[in-house]
Amino acid sequence: MEERGKSLLDTLQRRVVLWDGGMGTALLSRGLPTGTPAETWNLERREDVQSVHEAFYRAGSDLVQTNTFGANRPRLEAFRLGSKLREFNLTAARIALEACPDGRWVIGNLGPTGSAPPEPGVIEGACQEQAGLLEEGGVHVLHIETLGGRVEALAALRGAKAGSSLPILVSVTLRADEKSFLTLAGDDPLDVWRALQEGGADAVGANCLLEGPDLARALRSYRSHISVPFIAQPARQVRGAPTGRFVDSVGDLIRSGANGIGGCCGIDAEDIAAAGGIVREIGR
Repeated sequence: MEERGKSLLDTLQRRVVLWDGGMGTALLSRGLPTGTPAETWNLERREDVQSVHEAFYRAGSDLVQTNTFGANRPRLEAFRLGSKLREFNLTAARIALEACPDGRWVIGNLGPTGSAPPEPGVIEGACQEQAGLLEEGGVHVLHIETLGGRVEALAALRGAKAGSSLPILVSVTLRADEKSFLTLAGDDPLDVWRALQEGGADAVGANCLLEGPDLARALRSYRSHISVPFIAQPARQVRGAPTGRFVDSVGDLIRSGANGIGGCCGIDAEDIAAAGGIVREIGR
């Protein structure tokens, strides 16, 4: 699967790749109870998870991410589900791969461990274990996302590299004021992205919290200083029509240097379909 992952990296250098949207919010709309780990539906409601992947592929997504955002040992043990870690990850990979059309990709998704303050040893161990399972499950690339800052992001990258030979993408979450951006931990985001590049990340990005216009503004400030591909996954804070702030920002994200564009919380298949029209028009 490593070669399939390299083909995605090559594609990111040639054209804008259309990501998927928010898995968690999609499952909530299908009845997942608030506070229930989404990964439980990999076993209990497999058809719903697969239908989300299929909806994003039909909308034009070049790839989907596995339903494994919280499928690391510390987060699962908080719900007394640690014994299900292997099954959750392998089943999620299988579900996504079964939905994947020829020529597209499946991304193994890793989220934060939830340790506060971040404990590098815990983060490294959790990411090493989960990355190995997702590679075993057959995914093409790994994406660690929604990371709060430099310490957490670098520990997650080290762990994933120790556990897997697949390409690794790493995204952090930013907060904005009128003039600048910081990670949730208060780091300069450019310092974090540069450190991730030096640590061997194959692509970097930002996801969650920021909506499209603010993320495009951040890209305009930082993109020229980043040499690897950049993945932009804004959220939608206010529910609205597909022609709202997310879709309206896609062109600006492309012009600002995004190599991959998708959505985080609240971005659904209808939004991705609308964004895909813009990507096909100006990003390919």
